[in-house]
Amino acid sequence: MSFLLIAYDLRREGYDYRPFFSDMMALGAKRLQASLWGVNTAEQPIILCGRLWKKLDAERDRLLVAPIDTSQPFRSENGITQVQPVFWRRQWPMT
Repeated sequence: MSFLLIAYDLRREGYDYRPFFSDMMALGAKRLQASLWGVNTAEQPIILCGRLWKKLDAERDRLLVAPIDTSQPFRSENGITQVQPVFWRRQWPMT
């Protein structure tokens, strides 16, 4: 399992993005900010990116799927979902 960040720009007004968001929810991804999600998954970033990309407008939209090194501490402020309690395996001080 690895922790992946999924960031996107959805730039086509009127486009049906429901399949994209359904796939995100099926993954168990959690919204961290407006266009930033996180997920713990065994799926490789390049495979997941390709699968999600098929649900977007290839001419206008943007998508990034990137692994995060969970061995390093981080800090999140004012996130929609607090990342640490949702995804972290180790407890890091939030100082």
